Amino acid sequence: MNTSWTSAIQWQAPRQDWQDRSVLAFSVPVGHGAAVPPNVTLSRDERRAPQDPPGEAFEPYVKRQLAQLAQVLPQLTIVRHGELQGSAYPVREAVLRWQAGERLLCQWVVWLAMPDGTVLNFTATAANDHFEAVRPDFETALRQLQIRPEQLPAPKGA
Repeated sequence: MNTSWTSAIQWQAPRQDWQDRSVLAFSVPVGHGAAVPPNVTLSRDERRAPQDPPGEAFEPYVKRQLAQLAQVLPQLTIVRHGELQGSAYPVREAVLRWQAGERLLCQWVVWLAMPDGTVLNFTATAANDHFEAVRPDFETALRQLQIRPEQLPAPKGA
């Protein structure tokens, strides 16, 4: 089973004011019959960009993220949005459909609020007509996510 290799890497930003925008990603290899290879990504938002209101609560943050997605994703439809149960952390999810060129995509976006105010963003993507077939894989990927918040670097400016 593949796991992330990033724990073996340390890398300093070129300047102090740069943010860590790392993305971990797993994908079905191209050529396995899917028009859009199903994939999952995980990123961490330090919430210190100019558009991030200081002290913004988690729920308004998620609503703002959805509004921003609606501005940039063609023909976005929010299929489902709400709280996701079963975590030690506040978690919200949304299932989205949107047009990417000729293809209709379906994405499952999960936001996990960390104790330090940062947010982990888990996103699972597949072609809309293939999404339900790979949904169990996406759910497994999320369940297997192990979070050790005490090992996350402190957000800059914290």
